Amino acid sequence: MVSFPPKDYIVNSTIENFKIQDKELDFGDFEIISVKQGPDAKEWKGKLGCKGFPKVILIKDFPDYVEQNSDISGFAGIINSMSDLLLAFRLFRVGDIIFGDYLIEDKETEDAFNKKGSCKAV
Repeated sequence: MVSFPPKDYIVNSTIENFKIQDKELDFGDFEIISVKQGPDAKEWKGKLGCKGFPKVILIKDFPDYVEQNSDISGFAGIINSMSDLLLAFRLFRVGDIIFGDYLIEDKETEDAFNKKGSCKAV
């Protein structure tokens, strides 16, 4: 069995069908930011590689993440954690909240891995 060293990742994801009044909401291990339309939205669009201009972004830290041997992608634990977080969001909001495109970044090497989703202008 191969043992992988822990890595620090950060995940950026668009959130569709979700509005916030504040510029930023901090929940400890993740935050939600409102993206100002214009240069900020253009920068996030390029970073995430989505088709439209994002309005709300979720940023979540995964410190000391360890890849599992059975995980082909290397990020199944991260994706599962994001799915659990999305489920929690849906418990408190009527309608379809969607985490669109993901960008998973290695904090040390700054390597980035995109997971394409359904980022759209809303």
